[in-house]
Amino acid sequence: MRLPFAIKSLAGLGAMLLFLGGFLGVQAVDYLGRLGKRMVDPVALKSIASELGAGAVGLNPYLGLKDRGGLVCFLEEARAEKQVLFLRLDLEDPKEYFDENRFLEQACENVLVGSGSQPQFARLSSVKERDKQELADGSGKLILRFQLLTVKGLADKQYAGLVACLRRGRYFYLAQVSQPADRSYDKDAALGLVKGLFGLPN
Repeated sequence: MRLPFAIKSLAGLGAMLLFLGGFLGVQAVDYLGRLGKRMVDPVALKSIASELGAGAVGLNPYLGLKDRGGLVCFLEEARAEKQVLFLRLDLEDPKEYFDENRFLEQACENVLVGSGSQPQFARLSSVKERDKQELADGSGKLILRFQLLTVKGLADKQYAGLVACLRRGRYFYLAQVSQPADRSYDKDAALGLVKGLFGLPN
């Protein structure tokens, strides 16, 4: 699937796109240009955001992509300098094995921070808490796994963040919620936002 790559560093993505553009030539540049337009198209963004749960209310989507493998959406709450990354993967087979813990660990290595005009992925500084919550909905027992982190962005600016994931049937959900570390980080509010994005009751 292509979408898991969206949680990697934007700088790495940019370098890769430049490499591919040089290697594959004009056709690749044209394709990547069209892909970039799709990711910022207001109509497409509105459609993608409408597929997120209630946690997306009050957040501004500024980058997104959907295909048959899933969707990814970048959102922000500008006044609080809060950045949110939402990812949903379609695993096709509900019984397919998927290492949720490993995926969560990888997602904690690069956490979305900054602003919608200058998004960046910050590197892991420390893990403050690892935990999980057992939940239930119509599909049965669900396990929400999460980690509370501190990460370092450009110029070693510190951010606090929460990264969470959930498997529900054939879908795998992942979300990151971050803000500058000099502001009080409300873990319960962040968990509530994540549950809302995943379509779960608080």
